[in-house]
Amino acid sequence: MINYEMIVKKNKLYGLDKSKRNILIIGAASSNNKLKTIINPMTVSNAFKLYGNSELYDAYKTARDITEDTNVYTINCPLFTDFIEIIDDLVHYNFDFIVPININFRDTFINPITNRVTYFSAYYLERLGRTNNKTILVMSDRPSNLYEDIDKYLNDTKKVYNNFIKNNNSILGEFGSNLIFVLNNFKNNKYSNAVLAASLSIFDFDKYPSNISYSTYFDIDYLDLRKYDSLCFYKYRPTMGYSSVEQLNNFKPTDNIYKKVLIDMVIKHVIERLDLTEFNGSLYSPYVKVKIEVKINNIMSEMMGSVFKDYEVKNITFKKTGIGVGNLIIDLAITPYSLLEKINIMMEV
Repeated sequence: MINYEMIVKKNKLYGLDKSKRNILIIGAASSNNKLKTIINPMTVSNAFKLYGNSELYDAYKTARDITEDTNVYTINCPLFTDFIEIIDDLVHYNFDFIVPININFRDTFINPITNRVTYFSAYYLERLGRTNNKTILVMSDRPSNLYEDIDKYLNDTKKVYNNFIKNNNSILGEFGSNLIFVLNNFKNNKYSNAVLAASLSIFDFDKYPSNISYSTYFDIDYLDLRKYDSLCFYKYRPTMGYSSVEQLNNFKPTDNIYKKVLIDMVIKHVIERLDLTEFNGSLYSPYVKVKIEVKINNIMSEMMGSVFKDYEVKNITFKKTGIGVGNLIIDLAITPYSLLEKINIMMEV
């Protein structure tokens, strides 16, 4: 049995249709139209009207062509400072994925509050995490076609990776499961993070993310990335004519099953679905405990067979935090499709 650390579920975020896994793409349009405004273009043609022939439009089209759904949102941020300023708004939305396309994984800025060099990725992770936001930040870096050969590309990527981890250990210890970095190695598309986020937004939990028709610039394999297990990459299968995503891990420092992005997504989905707000303000009693357990079983039963194979409600306890008030501690076990063993989830609501 593997235990997942305590998840504290606080205030509910707002603004999105949670029947879908929603993506926010942050990038530069061809003008200042709808500057720093979250928009769902709904269609590719509307996105072109909004953003013109631009990187933001291209990335939206890339994601929309994969999802074939209206779960892709956009925000026009032509300046680096725009990316920093909008976080105050983004913390109030429960996007499943945030995809910056004009910011590289290596990019830093001088934090005006701390006066220290800060990684953009780490800044977003911490700001989102401190508000109990489970949004996954999907980052990439410079396109591989800027490099003379695969060795120069991988050496530079590994250096960037090592520097990031060295400078952000504490943040990754708390929020590393909310960060994905995928190599930017497609031949005819420089938005590998938009491709990956779109694929993750529509995959079925009992399957693996679909293969992509893009070919890669360099032929990267597992042996090229030994000891760099938080680097995701696409591997091209020439006989099949598609690329598959490999080493799909997050930046969680501990090397266990929860480092797997697909397992972490199942856990996040379960936590999101377990809405027990109707019991807020109730006087805790054996009767209320039974009602809560029935509610949890109803929600979990609906997910069984599509999100996970099996589940168990192990325990429900009350943690007193003051006179007549407290939080519920819910101890669950689920069996994801990709595992034979159960994994534990403890959450506080």
